[in-house]
Amino acid sequence: MMRKLCALVGVISLLALVAACGVSVGPQHALSAPSLAAGISSQLKSYYGLKDPPVVSCPDGILASKGTTFVCTTVLEGQKIHLDGKVTGSNGKYDVAPRDPIMKMTDLERILSKSIKTNPKNVTNLSPKVTCGSNKVAVVGTITCLATFPKLPGSRKVITTIGTNGSVTYQLQS
Repeated sequence: MMRKLCALVGVISLLALVAACGVSVGPQHALSAPSLAAGISSQLKSYYGLKDPPVVSCPDGILASKGTTFVCTTVLEGQKIHLDGKVTGSNGKYDVAPRDPIMKMTDLERILSKSIKTNPKNVTNLSPKVTCGSNKVAVVGTITCLATFPKLPGSRKVITTIGTNGSVTYQLQS
């Protein structure tokens, strides 16, 4: 059974990962790329509960003028992530948001458990516990999770796909 969860777009699209953060502004009124990267890395680690801060790469020469846009990159759970940024003030304040959806794995597991339980085709009427491995985040792509049901032996695979538009689909295998 394939199930699409359209309501998740708002849950997994983080509108402003780093809101109103500031970095040092250089003598030519450019943002310091190392300072910008360090701030974004710290926010990613904190927000997603990562063990180590990810390496973030930002371009040099980003003007500290309101409205200037930039793109930084990082790798989360083995996937390259683009982070779209915009300078919000001449004092080095900026906002950054991931270009593609990123979701905390605990949120994905909770949402899958609830959706499987309330799916009319779930003949067990039991609330499963869904686990999707040791990763802290889910990014665009396919993830294999496991659903275990109380009072039922074994577990069932849950093939989960996160689309580039934030949609989540899953197939609960027999």
